[in-house]
Amino acid sequence: MAEVSAAMGSNRSVRKKLAALLSDERKDFIRVRSKVKPLIDALESVHACFEKLSLEDEKNLDALQEAWMMDLRELSYDMEDSLDRFLVKSAAEPGSCKKLFKILLTKIKGSTNGIVKVIQDIKMPVEELNERMNRFKLSDDRHVTYDPIKIDSRVTALYVDASHLVGLDGPKLELIKMLRIEDEPEPSKKLVVVSIVGLGGLGKTTLANQVYHHLKPEFDCSAFVSVGQNPDVLKILDNILSGLTHQPYATTGSTVQVLVEKTRRFIADKRYLVLLDDIWNARDWDILRCSLPNNHLGSRIITTTRIVDVARSCCSHKEDHIYKMGPLSDLDSQRLFFRRIFGSDDGCPTQLKRISMDILKRCRGLPLATLTLASILADVPMLAEKWKQVHNSIGLATPGENMNRILSLSFHDLPNHLKTCLLYLSIFPEDYVIEREQLVWRWIAEGFIPETRGIPLEGVGSAYFNELINRSMIQPADVQYDGTVQSCRVHDMILELIVSISTKINFVAVLHKDQDETRFTDYKTKVRRLAHQSNCIEKLLERMSRDDLSHIRSIISFDYVKGIPHLGDFQALRVLDLGSCRSIENHHIENLEMLYQLKYLDLSRTSISELPMQIDNLRYLETLDLRGCAIEKLPASTVRLQNMQRLLVNRSVKFPDEIGHMQALQTLLFVSMSCNSIKFVEELSKLIKMRVLNITFSKPVDMVDEVRKYTDSLVSSLNELFNLESLKIDPEEGCSLDSLMGVYLTFGCLKKLVIGYISRIPKWINPSMYNLVHLELKVDIVREEDLHSLELLPCLLYLQLEMTDGSSKMLTVGSEGFRCLRESQFIWKNDGMGLVFLEGAMPELQTLHLYFRTHETIANYSGVDGNGIENLSRLKKLCVDVDCSGSTREEVEAAEDSIRKAADRHRTKLTLEIRRWCEACMIEEEAHDGNAEFPSRSVNRRANPVRVAFRVRADRRNRNRTRRNRITAPSAST
Repeated sequence: MAEVSAAMGSNRSVRKKLAALLSDERKDFIRVRSKVKPLIDALESVHACFEKLSLEDEKNLDALQEAWMMDLRELSYDMEDSLDRFLVKSAAEPGSCKKLFKILLTKIKGSTNGIVKVIQDIKMPVEELNERMNRFKLSDDRHVTYDPIKIDSRVTALYVDASHLVGLDGPKLELIKMLRIEDEPEPSKKLVVVSIVGLGGLGKTTLANQVYHHLKPEFDCSAFVSVGQNPDVLKILDNILSGLTHQPYATTGSTVQVLVEKTRRFIADKRYLVLLDDIWNARDWDILRCSLPNNHLGSRIITTTRIVDVARSCCSHKEDHIYKMGPLSDLDSQRLFFRRIFGSDDGCPTQLKRISMDILKRCRGLPLATLTLASILADVPMLAEKWKQVHNSIGLATPGENMNRILSLSFHDLPNHLKTCLLYLSIFPEDYVIEREQLVWRWIAEGFIPETRGIPLEGVGSAYFNELINRSMIQPADVQYDGTVQSCRVHDMILELIVSISTKINFVAVLHKDQDETRFTDYKTKVRRLAHQSNCIEKLLERMSRDDLSHIRSIISFDYVKGIPHLGDFQALRVLDLGSCRSIENHHIENLEMLYQLKYLDLSRTSISELPMQIDNLRYLETLDLRGCAIEKLPASTVRLQNMQRLLVNRSVKFPDEIGHMQALQTLLFVSMSCNSIKFVEELSKLIKMRVLNITFSKPVDMVDEVRKYTDSLVSSLNELFNLESLKIDPEEGCSLDSLMGVYLTFGCLKKLVIGYISRIPKWINPSMYNLVHLELKVDIVREEDLHSLELLPCLLYLQLEMTDGSSKMLTVGSEGFRCLRESQFIWKNDGMGLVFLEGAMPELQTLHLYFRTHETIANYSGVDGNGIENLSRLKKLCVDVDCSGSTREEVEAAEDSIRKAADRHRTKLTLEIRRWCEACMIEEEAHDGNAEFPSRSVNRRANPVRVAFRVRADRRNRNRTRRNRITAPSAST
């Protein structure tokens, strides 16, 4: 069981720490054992009753029981805070244990007496508790499991595979018809706004997203931006501009007027498509609308909202349309319900069909309600009486009320550990993309993830994350080739629910924009976790007393912050996240070393240039993120952080030589060989728990002897890291990794390997790497025998192969290898596409990315025709980047037409994306006459492909607009 939970506070952690006092053999501790034992006994007695009450649906608890639970939670936190201060002082002042423990007992004496009374009061008739808890027989199996839970493919398919979406085909076509006015006269192409309005949970965002991505290729630029209930308009405008230009903008020091003007100037001569999702009031729309003028080029805006009046405000002109979204039909509801539970439309057993129809009636055609309720039933035994119990718990009500009941039921169906992890997500703003890895690190730092013998905490945390996905409580945002979900979002209705619950039980305090901070300082209970989503956190912290600050366990900032006053007073702080707060400078982290309980520290993308010399005082620190800040050297005391597991820094940071002392390290990003000594490289061999390691050569090493010394030391160290799962070696421009060509490396556990640049594929990448699933290589040239060695990697799921020089010989992929590959990228930066897929090639491949130079493909390999894409039997998505450098327009269009024809010949309906790079580097037809050098080689060679792709003349724009698949500029992430 986790040490900390939303329901029971720090009850378990307190008992664990008190038990540690009992077992301590130091003389001072032995003297106080007689006083500790009764306290532990009292806490043990109350725990069982406390746990039973925590499993109850809150509507089954009366006011007195809720008050008891709140008091017990707050008591547990206060007791742990006192214990932590006591343990820190006892370590610093040997011999003072007895005196300090008297202070501790005095502080909690009344609480101890209170516990005895609470025990007597809480022991209500066991029969009543059991009757309530056994309603769904959930108490029988509500134990924490630690098996590596995988993402249920039935869930991710509903989010990432358009073919699995239900009930959207008709609405999608209707909206496309509203937005695409084919017969509109060219000179009068006006801006058209279409607003989708309907209840929360109807699927408005899903529908709008499908329409947006369908129409996106027809526009010069586009942006998808979530607005939300409490928007920061400056950030929303920044997101619109960044989306349209594919370039990030810093809002620091900017104004609404500046961003509006920048956006208007950029789209003045472009046909744009913008989706503004989840608008809650007309005032926000009026401001955002100022940045999106009618440029008479046929631009389009899509909005979604729950509020009819907001939809009317969006659609104030006669060309605009309001689309009222209705619930799913009975048939579509049934399809969605059955697909989630049984994986198909017709998988429902006969004995469950009638009760299934009854349950679906309660969902009222709301997709979110249908999906979340189906996720509950997916884990319930397939017995009609069990399903009837779920049906009876919902009752009859209006669609909105039923939605809230179903979401509440889904929440209370969660075991305690998942409730805690889900409630923690209330710290995030609306529509925020939450990275799984960082989220799990925070859960660990908060004490939500229990220690389990033989299983890493990150593995347990990832299992919790996956289970929340499977239960449809969070939605996948980025699904990888192997089904792993890298990031998620929380639906706004679920966010409303968990924010309400978190506030009620004092689990998280969220400071929103325009919110009065005095409500926290006047609070009857102490703030334990503070999420900052506004610009007034400094005012709040200044108003708090020193005692109030000493109880805060987490501070997470999502907005501009000037600093954290009185940092040394946060004695209970476990998590401090100031990432992306550029205003944070060195003086703001004075007294950082006094945060003795700190476990997670994020100072990434701040203006910090140095850490305190006494950083080793943070002896519990597990995660330190310094990426994107100005730190060039870590203090020598860093190596004394014995609990540090994850250390993330910039490429150019110099480490202390004695890094081998950091025995707990598991993740280390980035290590620059040329910024550190050979002794440091040798010390890496001692980090035997290392699982993720990123290495970079930040500058060329000129002397051959030095290169060999570093290489030999690095190879020797790497061969000692038996637990290494992910290795990235990434030289900067001007460097090569050819010194690794002739070495011998053994990686028994390696799952991911990225090599930034090497002339040939080294021989040590071979079938003996039986755990390798992800491989990225950048090489000069790939020969047939090199490709064959990669084909035989037994478990490879992802392959990215970038070739920097040309190869006159065509590469062939046959049916013998790449048997497991699911996603692949082949990149020819300076050559044409010399690759053919034979029948039976890559039988599991679902996504293929290609990047090639058009003219070289035609000149060296007779064009794109005949590359055998139709032989990739399971291919679902084809992404092609066409480099126009040195090519004529006719060559580029011919290549694009060949790609479309190949996609049309495929046995399945492929999702096809074609993007042009370096359009400004195209040449005229006559430039290819004779044997003259191509003019393109000296034209705009260094032009930014993102920028030049937008330099589209009006005549070309109008001609391309009628084409079936309009080519758009590449994204910045490509």
